[in-house]
Amino acid sequence: MDIYQIIIALAAMWGAVLSSYIAIRDFKKNNPRVKVKLSGGFLVFDTHPSSPPMIFLEAANIGTFDITLSSCGLKLPSKKIMYFTEPGGTQELPYELDPRKNFRVWMKKSHIINELKSYNFKGTIKISGFFEDAVGNSYTSKTINFKLNTE
Repeated sequence: MDIYQIIIALAAMWGAVLSSYIAIRDFKKNNPRVKVKLSGGFLVFDTHPSSPPMIFLEAANIGTFDITLSSCGLKLPSKKIMYFTEPGGTQELPYELDPRKNFRVWMKKSHIINELKSYNFKGTIKISGFFEDAVGNSYTSKTINFKLNTE
């Protein structure tokens, strides 16, 4: 293999890498992107004690398009889904989520635990949070281990 063939091979590889990068960038730019986070915590009030333990579900629009969030909830083992029909929050669903903005809802941890136990879930299970938009896209958080025993 002479020097010209090496240069041609390197140029072809550079072209493949560059075109792949451009394709991925354009895909991300032209599609809705929502980052979902599932966490636990408390609500704190000025005039009375803090809330009982809560589960928070947050959607952040990291794309360039407005997205209409239409539903949210938890993905459970065995592909079961728990929808939040009346979550707490400062806004209600459906909600128009602008680019670079977020939306947060919460539910009492004890309510979620009781619901899961009523469907025979036990011990520690893997759950993830999700939001769905008005056109059928679903956005999911990382999976966490969730303890159903309250000791």
